[in-house]
Amino acid sequence: MRDLDAPRIPIAEHPDVKRMLLWCKAHVEGGRALMREMMERSQRRTVPQIFIGDFHVGGYDDLAELDAFGKLDPLLGREAGPDTTQHDSADVSDDSPT
Repeated sequence: MRDLDAPRIPIAEHPDVKRMLLWCKAHVEGGRALMREMMERSQRRTVPQIFIGDFHVGGYDDLAELDAFGKLDPLLGREAGPDTTQHDSADVSDDSPT
């Protein structure tokens, strides 16, 4: 039951709500700033945009392609891993009857 004689304050003025609203505003504004920076650096509007140091890899598909062709590890300063672009038929399990 609501006490009709209780003092009323606008919900946005409640200290806990006000603190949360200020945090949300800062979070959104920070996100906008990061989005602007990402768009300036990559010249793209989609996310994710992946950078390794100052090198712009691109999006996820670009990253996966680099990895598939063994070009990701050298960018990360590691020795290139095994070539995963071709599979030996003996290594691939086949559930079809022989």
